[in-house]
This record gives sequence, C-alpha cells and structure tokens, in this order.
Amino acid sequence: MQTNGQNYKPVTNMLTHAVTHWFYCIYCRATIEWVSNVSPEMAVRISAVLGGSAESWLTLQESYDLWKARQVVHTKDLRRIDFSKVA
Repeated sequence: MQTNGQNYKPVTNMLTHAVTHWFYCIYCRATIEWVSNVSPEMAVRISAVLGGSAESWLTLQESYDLWKARQVVHTKDLRRIDFSKVA
C-alpha cells in the first residue's frame, strides 16, 4: 500500500472535475433563470457545455420572454382590425 498520496490522485482529479462542472452548471442555470437573457453567443456556449442545439436554447428564451409579456400585457379591451373594411 502506497502512502505518498498517489492512490488518491485519480479520485482527487475526478472530484475536482465534477465540482468544477457542477459549479459551471449552476452558473449557467443562474444565467438562464435570473438574467434570462440568452443571447446567440450564450446559446452557443450553453449548447457546448450542457448539450442541445443553440437554436433550442434560443427558442426556450423566446418562449420565456413571451410568457413574461403575457403576464403583464392585458388584451381584454383590444379589438381585432377588420382590414376588409379599412381599404
């Protein structure tokens, strides 16, 4: 049995990698949830780190933005324009 720490090196490297990856995922999640402003550049980065396509991340952002807008924009009193009567 070795006591110079070499037995622990692969485990230490694995744990360091796992913790680093976990913190990066938390950062990405925080960016998405709290900032919720996924730019095309950020979508490419998230795609590379978490998977999925950049397009899918942008679609999620757009869906979230529309959901937020629907929470505050009231359309009850709006009426559709009948363009056949306008021309």
